[in-house]
Amino acid sequence: MKTKQAGKLVISLSEEWKVNSFLNLNKITKELGGSICRDYSDFNTFEFTLVSFEKTVRFLHLNFYKQDVSRDKIKILRERRVKSIVSIVKYLNKNPGLKYNFEILRGLASIIDDTSWPIQFGYEAGRDKSPVIKVYISIVGSNSNGAYFLKKLCALLGLKWEGLKSIFSRSDIDAIGIDLLHNGCHRLKIYTYFRPPFNLLNIRKIYKKYREDRDEYLDLYLGGIENMPLRHVGLLYRISKDSFIESVKIWARLEKPIPFKLLQPIMKSAPARLNRWLISASDIIKSGGGRVSYLTLENKKIGVYFR
Repeated sequence: MKTKQAGKLVISLSEEWKVNSFLNLNKITKELGGSICRDYSDFNTFEFTLVSFEKTVRFLHLNFYKQDVSRDKIKILRERRVKSIVSIVKYLNKNPGLKYNFEILRGLASIIDDTSWPIQFGYEAGRDKSPVIKVYISIVGSNSNGAYFLKKLCALLGLKWEGLKSIFSRSDIDAIGIDLLHNGCHRLKIYTYFRPPFNLLNIRKIYKKYREDRDEYLDLYLGGIENMPLRHVGLLYRISKDSFIESVKIWARLEKPIPFKLLQPIMKSAPARLNRWLISASDIIKSGGGRVSYLTLENKKIGVYFR
């Protein structure tokens, strides 16, 4: 979704859901749109997320470099990107009660200085909730040094790598995320992925391992993605401040973005309340001219990503 479309959708959803009006979200989308250089971009778009039964504005600004861009040029482009994100964080910090730690961004950029990995930006804001700033590192190409990066990142964030090493040192890593919170705290997220053919039984087993109760949508979700053209299926691990896995989310990346109407296999078997939400989500996606790119499941909530 282009900057202008994203800006309109942000304004529309914010007004409808009465989301923290003291923040100029449209200003943020414009800042992000100007943080990239199109001549060196292979892919650049805004992606939005709708989570079942929640009225929260969530968007992600994605930018990937072309394959032939030199490392030296990437460093310059990434510095420009970080500068833009820091500018957004400082703008938010002008509001009473908000104190995001933007120094983490500089440390993060330093750790990946010798890679070609791009930095992505995400934002989440809900009514009567403090916004969450989300920064992601996309692990592009070979991720053989992903574990090495994670070790250094844990040191930066004050986490213990040894407690996580056995799980992530041999995993295929898709991305690393850091949530910056209004009180200066942060949360680490690690995205792993599986290559096709996908073993959904194994994914089910891992997901249930980190849940104390039954997720009523698990069968619906796995049955739905099983019949869809998928590029990757993966797991998002949320890491606690004590360096333990707090929770797990399943994510499924579609082969290519599709119209919402092609999600009918899920809608047909969905419970009435969820089906009503899916219909309302469809209306929002259509209003923004978007197509569905991901489906997620976490804590009895379905997530629909569209761009």
